[in-house]
Amino acid sequence: MRFYPTMSGIDVVLRDYVQGALYRHHGQYAKAISLYRQLITQHPDLDYVRLELGLMLMENKVWREADQQFARVQRQALDPDAQHDVAMYRHMMQREQQWQFQAGVGLAHNNNINAANKDAFLRLPIAGPEGSTFWLPFAKNPDALPEAAWGLKYTASAQREQNLGGNHFYTLAAEGDGVNYRHHNAYSDQSITLRGGYKYQDVSTWFAAMPQLGKAWVGGKPYRHSHGFGIEAGYRPDMPWQFMGSFLWLKRDYDDPDYDAYDGPLRVYSLAAMRAFSPQLMVYGRAGMQNESARSGEYASRFPWLEVGASSTLGNVVGTRLSLKYGHRHYKKPYALFLYTQRRDREIELNATLWKPGLTLYGFQPRLYASYSRHHSNLPMYARSQTEVALMFEKRL
Repeated sequence: MRFYPTMSGIDVVLRDYVQGALYRHHGQYAKAISLYRQLITQHPDLDYVRLELGLMLMENKVWREADQQFARVQRQALDPDAQHDVAMYRHMMQREQQWQFQAGVGLAHNNNINAANKDAFLRLPIAGPEGSTFWLPFAKNPDALPEAAWGLKYTASAQREQNLGGNHFYTLAAEGDGVNYRHHNAYSDQSITLRGGYKYQDVSTWFAAMPQLGKAWVGGKPYRHSHGFGIEAGYRPDMPWQFMGSFLWLKRDYDDPDYDAYDGPLRVYSLAAMRAFSPQLMVYGRAGMQNESARSGEYASRFPWLEVGASSTLGNVVGTRLSLKYGHRHYKKPYALFLYTQRRDREIELNATLWKPGLTLYGFQPRLYASYSRHHSNLPMYARSQTEVALMFEKRL
């Protein structure tokens, strides 16, 4: 087939049709679309070429023009199978541009809802002679030790992307989540995030810039509000690989004046690579840097991290998702309470998800989530660990 466009004495229309198909096969959509546009301009009656043009426009995310081409094709006398395909393509694009809703609810157990250190004593350093240090122990109140609890956990999200013409879209999203602890309401928390902005996407690349607003509550009281923007970009050189990058800037302000020292901007940079080995197995790796500024330099930090993960399904037997994240957090200023020691933390986080493909209860899919995090610190009072297990029931609405 690839030699046909170079042969002499061939049909010009057939030559261009074959050349366009070759461009498409090699991912050169701009050339293929341009060539097919010329063909239907010169020969408006080539309905099947118009159908192929509409399909390429759809694959290249030029949905408005694709729908126009499909609508024109539907008015022609195509065979029933082609008419069925055209109707399916138009319905798919319409569905993709509608609001997409998802919700989840379930029961969670957390063994450290207050993120406390398990040591029964608070040990503060006292400077001794000749540079020595004596750690003076103070007994903690029981409520300063880790507390375990069961809670009602819930999530909800809504998202929409609408084609404006060409490869240009607007995107809107709202996300909310929370957990309620019946007997420990002081640690119940909820948050909501709103995003909206511009997105460019084609068959192999995408770019989005979105302002966002956020609000969080703890114990039923306003805890923190934020505003900022995020930038995301991605590239798919071929089917198995995807590469992504993102940047997030948030200005965070705490509602309680007692937490004013934590006010300040957050900046997060990340790069990721993902490879699909098969429809059932995907692995990824990410690297990032999180910079947190604060009014008090003791709470400002820099956190470089690495993350690896995988998602796999074994037929209709079981689906799994695993991830491991590790990083070092470096704080900007020494802690006066600890003889001006510079705080250094090492953090590790493990996450696992388990589900059975195809299993639903009243339309909700059960999923088992498990997470473990551990913080090591050179300042003993900040060392802690936390484990949470949740059984969630989720549904796309």
